Amino acid sequence: TNMAGRGVDIILGGMPTGGAGGRNPEAEDVARVGGLCILGSERHESRRIDNQLRGRAGRQGDPGASKFFVSLEDELWRVFGDKSQSPLLSSWQEEMAMPSKLLSKMIERTQKKMEEHYFEIRKHVLKYDDVMNVQREVIYGQRRQILEGVDLKQTITEYLQKTVTDAVDTYCPESLSPAEWDTDTMYEYLNEIFPLSVYARTSDLKGKKREEAGDFLLAILERTY
Repeated sequence: TNMAGRGVDIILGGMPTGGAGGRNPEAEDVARVGGLCILGSERHESRRIDNQLRGRAGRQGDPGASKFFVSLEDELWRVFGDKSQSPLLSSWQEEMAMPSKLLSKMIERTQKKMEEHYFEIRKHVLKYDDVMNVQREVIYGQRRQILEGVDLKQTITEYLQKTVTDAVDTYCPESLSPAEWDTDTMYEYLNEIFPLSVYARTSDLKGKKREEAGDFLLAILERTY
């Protein structure tokens, strides 16, 4: 289990029977045999979490110990392990224990690699969040203008022009002949944004030049607005 934030109130021998500040008589017996022993079944992807788990033993001057039992088939090693060590590992006898120093260094390098990987992910997520924040500021800024009675007709008209221009450039590019233009898909795309089907049909776009199609669509969208 992930021990972050858990087990910080473990008291040797159990809760004291003599009230606050007391100590259970069994605490001395537990301390005499070594205190709390932490056994980890695998290493976490974060060294910080491993250290938190180790820190559950030996708290506030009490004796304690921690030991991890790991396998190179654990998820940590399987996904992010150092593949350059594969010849060494494949030649190792299956039932033979591996020296802890060698294994610890390998695992530490792997954990560091994972931490760097997840750090990069968080950086990218932050960039996406920045983009959404800019969009949020723009939308709420325009909403505030509407509530204050500001006329946004010019802004909306510019949005309409850009939408039509982008659609024509995408589905009716100059690099293709008119016979290769995908006016049907362009019609469906714009119809998802505006009620285009109320005012025009796909056949109305056939035979028109790029500029004519753009002007025709823009006139409909402006009239709809």
